[in-house]
Amino acid sequence: MDMDDPATMMGGLLLMNMRGDSTLKKLYKDEEYKKVENFFNDSLHIPIGMFQKMKPFFLMAMLYPKMLPCKTISGVETELMTLAKENKKEIKGLETMAFQAAVFDSIPYTQQAKELLKTIDSLEAYKKYFDTMVRVYKSQQLNKIEDLFSKSEFGMQDNQDILLYNRNKNWVNQLNVILKKESVFIAVGAGHLVGNMGLINLLRKEGYTLRPIDNK
Repeated sequence: MDMDDPATMMGGLLLMNMRGDSTLKKLYKDEEYKKVENFFNDSLHIPIGMFQKMKPFFLMAMLYPKMLPCKTISGVETELMTLAKENKKEIKGLETMAFQAAVFDSIPYTQQAKELLKTIDSLEAYKKYFDTMVRVYKSQQLNKIEDLFSKSEFGMQDNQDILLYNRNKNWVNQLNVILKKESVFIAVGAGHLVGNMGLINLLRKEGYTLRPIDNK
């Protein structure tokens, strides 16, 4: 996304909400909701009442700092935007916030709520998973990244088309136009790189030559 556009980020706050009369409390049984509520109060120190309308997958992002050992957390996106501004490079997006929000409307809210609860219940296991993911990503082991994304206990196999594959194909169509005009730096999430339907393979099928650069 074009993350240096304030309008994109401000508009995104509204798009994070569920449609209709869905609320977080309605997606859970009483004891399940209490568990989620207690976790947000005790571990995140945030009252869950503030986020009753927010899509559960967006709420899961609030748990990520709990899975990482870093004392100071700075996202890759933030660092890339800083570099772009320092070098006076324009930032553009392959998707809009509206499109991304619609992607999460395509996945049943009940399923999203189930994943949020599972993450809370399995936080220690997720910490180990994230640590492994960071290590294999830094060491550029694409096959192991693919294995980690396909693990049933952590992956979203039922929604891979929605979350990854359809978006990858859309991006390649855009890149076919962009790359003929200029050289660009493209940043995507690790899950979009790997597999038969990953960007690396799709771009090669289009005739592009891809060469890895060592992460030093």
